[in-house]
Amino acid sequence: LKLSQNSVPISADNTTVTFLIATDDLHRFKLSDATCKTFKTSCWFTIESAFIADMAGNEIDGVPSGTFDVNRIPVTLIADTTPPILTHFEVNMQDNAITLVWNEPVLLDSVRPEKMNFSNKAINETSAFVFAETSSAEIIPTGQDGELSVSFTIDSDDVTSLKSIFDLATTANNTFFSAVAFAKDMFGNAGDASNFQATNFTSESIPPKLLEFSRFIANSGVFELTWSEPVKLVGLNSSK
Repeated sequence: LKLSQNSVPISADNTTVTFLIATDDLHRFKLSDATCKTFKTSCWFTIESAFIADMAGNEIDGVPSGTFDVNRIPVTLIADTTPPILTHFEVNMQDNAITLVWNEPVLLDSVRPEKMNFSNKAINETSAFVFAETSSAEIIPTGQDGELSVSFTIDSDDVTSLKSIFDLATTANNTFFSAVAFAKDMFGNAGDASNFQATNFTSESIPPKLLEFSRFIANSGVFELTWSEPVKLVGLNSSK
């Protein structure tokens, strides 16, 4: 893995110099299965002579690959023990899709939709929803394993349950979720979310369709209609 020019020093000129790896470079490191993960012997460093020079302008002696030099291995390696942080939560009720974005790459198969608890308020929620334990929510990666974002579709049963709850997931203002250990980064650190409000929200614009006139009871005057999705009885105009 080769660093880009965006990785820069963050200390003064001296015999010991500290560098900060650019975010994109750091993500590439974390996507690697073994490089610089836990053991020092998994973190070999190669450097070219043109990398840096002394105060008189003399280029350093390079340390090429293929050479066994203890200076190519870090004296100290501190593993990543920080959980991933959710930065973006997008809901698209038109496509029944949810997209989550973290500050670092995550393991695709660690994302657990059934651990997401939806509510209509950050505190003192009056409406709530949790994916069924038997949910068949299909996780669809937006890229390869280890991307910053993961999208998945909500299965039809969960969509129906979600839409049937009043004042929940109709706008960004009433769409929050919390979850415990529902995604892991490339080091296996599990991340949580607490009352995270939808960053972007796309409302549904498809009208419900009448599927059938299910029954009519002449004696009592009861009739039943079945729709393609839950309908709201508040505001019903029976004269129509």
